Amino acid sequence: MARELDGRVAIVTGGARGQGRAHARALAAAGAHVVVADIADQIRTVPYEMPTEEDLDATVDLIRSEGGVATATVVDVRDSEAVDDLVQRTIVDLGGVEILIANAGICGFSTVAEISDEVWRDMMSSAGYGRIIAISSGAGRSDSMRRIAAWRPTTVNTPMVMDRRRWP
Repeated sequence: MARELDGRVAIVTGGARGQGRAHARALAAAGAHVVVADIADQIRTVPYEMPTEEDLDATVDLIRSEGGVATATVVDVRDSEAVDDLVQRTIVDLGGVEILIANAGICGFSTVAEISDEVWRDMMSSAGYGRIIAISSGAGRSDSMRRIAAWRPTTVNTPMVMDRRRWP
């Protein structure tokens, strides 16, 4: 029985756990090959435990145990060259990128007046600029993403990009 996203390729940033893991599982359950990407490392300015490579591998193992197809990759969305490389590798290895969920982000726990410049830069480059980098890298490198037909924030402001011409 064909599933809605059979043959599609999706990248989910921030996919090692939490909301990103849920997105990755849902896409895989619908038939997409999901590239689960995460920094899988601690950022010095983040006051809570960041996802690890074990979390990233656990997400892929969970997807596979549910009958889905997924691969894991470590990427820091604050690094535009690393994101470009992720998109290019996905195109070469899997034939394209039809779906991108730019979910990566971190939180700060202080008032705007008290937040340091370093913490602000890390927050914005992962949650703000990181989304722009991921979307522009995908659009610039993938034929399917050059024809982006939708950019829609989910209820928790996670941008979801898809190519309507290839989406059923």
